[in-house]
Amino acid sequence: MCKVSIIGLGQAGLRHLHAVKQLKNTEIYAVADAETSNIENIELDDHVKRSIDYQSIDQTDGLVIVALPHSMLMECSTHFLKLGNHVLIEKPMCFNLKEALDFEKRNKRILHRISVSYVHRFRREIIKLQEWLNDKQLGKLISTNSEIYTLKRNPLPRWLLDHKTSGGGVLIYSAIHTIDMLQWLINGKYVIGFENNKHCIYNNGCVVYEGNKIIYAGPNNKEEYSKLDTINGGNKILSPGLINLHCVSNIDIQNLLMKENIFKIQKDKYFWKNNNLSSDFFKISAKYSLANILKGGATTFCSVTSMAMKGYQDQIEQNWELVNETKKIGLRGYFANNYQDYYAYYKQNKKNYLYNEKEGQKGLKNAVDFSESINKLKDNKIKTFLFPYALENCSDNLLKQTKEFANDLGLTIRMHAAQYKEDFKRNLILTNKKPLKRLNTLGLLDEQLLIIHAIYLSSGKIDARIHKSDVRILKERNVNIGHCPKVYLRRGYGLNSLQKLISHNVNVGIGTDAYPQDMLNELTCASYLTKLRDKSGKSGNPRDIFNTATIGGAKALGCKRIGKIEKGSYADMILIDISKLESGIIDDPIITLVMNCNSSNIDTVIVNGKIIMQNKKIRIVRTKFEFIIENFRKTFKNGNSRVCMIS
Repeated sequence: MCKVSIIGLGQAGLRHLHAVKQLKNTEIYAVADAETSNIENIELDDHVKRSIDYQSIDQTDGLVIVALPHSMLMECSTHFLKLGNHVLIEKPMCFNLKEALDFEKRNKRILHRISVSYVHRFRREIIKLQEWLNDKQLGKLISTNSEIYTLKRNPLPRWLLDHKTSGGGVLIYSAIHTIDMLQWLINGKYVIGFENNKHCIYNNGCVVYEGNKIIYAGPNNKEEYSKLDTINGGNKILSPGLINLHCVSNIDIQNLLMKENIFKIQKDKYFWKNNNLSSDFFKISAKYSLANILKGGATTFCSVTSMAMKGYQDQIEQNWELVNETKKIGLRGYFANNYQDYYAYYKQNKKNYLYNEKEGQKGLKNAVDFSESINKLKDNKIKTFLFPYALENCSDNLLKQTKEFANDLGLTIRMHAAQYKEDFKRNLILTNKKPLKRLNTLGLLDEQLLIIHAIYLSSGKIDARIHKSDVRILKERNVNIGHCPKVYLRRGYGLNSLQKLISHNVNVGIGTDAYPQDMLNELTCASYLTKLRDKSGKSGNPRDIFNTATIGGAKALGCKRIGKIEKGSYADMILIDISKLESGIIDDPIITLVMNCNSSNIDTVIVNGKIIMQNKKIRIVRTKFEFIIENFRKTFKNGNSRVCMIS
């Protein structure tokens, strides 16, 4: 038998009382009202408790219906929730928005015990209308019109005429029903699911995850999940977390220290030599960049550090701070200690190279040791790979050894290759081979390889198309390409054959490389660049572009459980707010996401089943980044150091 108490016996409370009396297996436990006459004038069984003070009612396990003036709703509801009851609140939920948000925050773990009496949802005609809209029998609903009239009750309750007790006028005591009904009908929540090996759309969809795994993704019609704690998507797109396949995971120091964008390193004037970098430096640097990556929509990222921080290899301390901060924040990260045996510097505006076999071998050993240490962590969110920094900066011998270690350890190999015309020429000078042919000769072309940029694989000409035979080799060998459109658009060029690569099933992922680390904006740039390169509006299809940032990135990393929302995948998801005017009318959520959104639309980020950003606020990071940047400028300003390369 369910016990029900009703607090407030005005017009709404009496309606609830009448309805409860009609229910089976239900009994009235208590009623309360500040007016003694209201209690005395109703017929109730003798055992029903009556009180003018709701706090005297001792019900601890049942249903309490709260139908009081708006200013009293939160206090009364909280009282009975603490006693262990379920609570049905007569609309509105609270006195104002601030109070409602506070109420939600206080009761986050027991939201399933709270309901608000928006009764129009349950009218037969409204339920039927919603079915028609969901099934698209009426077409797509893009606009509504409603007329709201004030109450005609005479006289109106005194508390309803006073803003101190009502909270407002017709919108809060009458129109709120209509507003809720329209929101109920026009549910803007879209879930980008995954079926038959491709992304699909669930209108008013539902995703259920337990621990770090998704256990259900599909239409929102599963009664078995109705009592679970929920995150209401509202007017948002629930998307799989994006995979940033190549991004700067420390502060891009050259941007902070240089007034001009020269990108040159003078011999013996390296930043890493001229500045004594502490662990605090690396820690703050990691916090700053990881927050950028997270706010940019990535749930998984592949780390690369600024070239200004390197000699012949990364600094181990820096990478360990990145790992530690990534674990604290909760992101999914892939790390490597970079290495090379050629070091580039400029003399009289001419690029020169220092070769040091010993330093290259030392870098490779440190990279392997670092990878083995990462594997010992046995953390499913922290992974590793080998990263010979750039094809043109590594000898054939160093690359052959890299391949041997990668095979022994079961690791992927990532490297910059064919990103500049100078790099293309450098490979010809070193080996008399073009980049792709050199990689093929060394036995590196297979599914283990991720080539970053790949702009000049076959030719040193900006507008040259990659040859069809090269595309065929990339496909046959299952080679992965990491495309970073924006960083090269800044220089006036970029990958010329993205659509050709996609059309021939070459796997391509997306990275941001430089700041800002805005993945949604990167997708927009990728689409426009492809259209411009091909001189065709059909190129750069938003769904193809979206695939590169999700399942394309997942394939490149060799992880089948990320980049998609389906049963068995990791619960890596982002909520994208599409309520902004610039989001436009939603026809295809994926098109909207790729073409009309940026990082400012990203509301919530979930990684491995943990909410690490909500309402645009990162839960862990509390550092004021403006303060950090200013201190960087003061601490590391060095007139003798001109740091200048980008990764």
